Amino acid sequence: MLATPWPTMGAAHIGAFISSMLYGVTCIQTFHYYRSARAKTDSWKTKTFVLALLVCDSTHQALIIHISYYYVITHFADPIALLTNIWSVAASLLVGAVIACQVNGYLVLRIWRLSGNRFLVSFCSVLVIGFAATTLAYAIRESVYFGLPHRRSN
Repeated sequence: MLATPWPTMGAAHIGAFISSMLYGVTCIQTFHYYRSARAKTDSWKTKTFVLALLVCDSTHQALIIHISYYYVITHFADPIALLTNIWSVAASLLVGAVIACQVNGYLVLRIWRLSGNRFLVSFCSVLVIGFAATTLAYAIRESVYFGLPHRRSN
């Protein structure tokens, strides 16, 4: 019996399937938004924002599927492949960070419009910028190791 050298790849593959299901929910919500009465009264900026989120989420989902296919299907039973990062790992991190910054930035804008509390908006903005900076730094770090085996520290 062949023992899988990486038992967590099954969990990652299940995570890709769950992500696909949630992507379907996003598509349905977007479809319902554009058909709703609310969309008819919203500005073109809001409509464009919703479309940009759908495009980013579609790109992110495609990258997740590529990662899962590469490690689980193409390189099945190839433990050496796990020592390298493919380009879609860093790209997925970047697109995920863009999505999170878009959504969190819109939330900060809503907080500003509803409360007008400058301290709260400033605090939330610092958190959003900090998240974007750390995610960007991590994605750059991963892209530096693109295609190279990870160095293991003792």
